[in-house]
Amino acid sequence: ENEAVLGGEDILPQSASEGLTSLDSSEQMGRHADVTASLPGRDILETDQEAAPGSTFTTRSGGLFYLIDALNREDCLDLLWQNRRIAHGSGWLWLFALARHLHEDLDQPMLQFIAEQCGCLDVESLLALPDTTNMDEVETLLDTRYRDQDFWNASLIQVPARVIATASHIDVCFPLATVRLPVRLAALDVNPGWVPWLGRVVTFHYRDGASEGLWP
Repeated sequence: ENEAVLGGEDILPQSASEGLTSLDSSEQMGRHADVTASLPGRDILETDQEAAPGSTFTTRSGGLFYLIDALNREDCLDLLWQNRRIAHGSGWLWLFALARHLHEDLDQPMLQFIAEQCGCLDVESLLALPDTTNMDEVETLLDTRYRDQDFWNASLIQVPARVIATASHIDVCFPLATVRLPVRLAALDVNPGWVPWLGRVVTFHYRDGASEGLWP
């Protein structure tokens, strides 16, 4: 279904991932289901979120979606749950706060998208929101986990991408040339699959340089 929208055939970064430990889709779904099932208040985590209308856009901040895999671990989600602020848009605010922590100024298309997901009228309203995410402990945990990685900075997010979002799915299309071995080894560019705290199925696609018009 999504292939008709995205066009062309996915070119997965096999050369970069050959011989590396990775997760297939069934293992990913099992992992995320286990994480969600183990959390207190999981019924609230999986509450129906009123998603913003579908949109398609290109961005230079596509690596923001790599932060999903960074946060989608039991230790991080346990800390985030302690905030007891699981409400509409919370997951997007977590990603937004983590991007700021990495000193990345998201580009306008991505800011507009996050604003829509959070129910903000515009980007200015998003930027004016008080920081209620209380992510200090999570940021410290991730800083420790990735402290020896040279990608744990704004460069992780500075990846061109085309994003196709609907009420139930988000497809993120990256240039094949942007695949980085350290990011792959850290399992930050594997398909997140169903993400309860975003209320979406998130899928990564990779395209070669011949796919004109896909990149900003």
